[in-house]
Amino acid sequence: MAMGRNLKIYGGYLAILVGIGVAVHWGLNSTAGIILAILVVAVYAVFWPRW
Repeated sequence: MAMGRNLKIYGGYLAILVGIGVAVHWGLNSTAGIILAILVVAVYAVFWPRW
């Protein structure tokens, strides 16, 4: 059970890293990257205790 949760968390982090990589590759400006990072941190801060 805990293993499945950990896999979801790691999968989420991998998806975020891929998203950031794609954003950088496509040349999105730094403001968009900062907003994306803040949203990601907020989502993980809200949902982390439930996992």
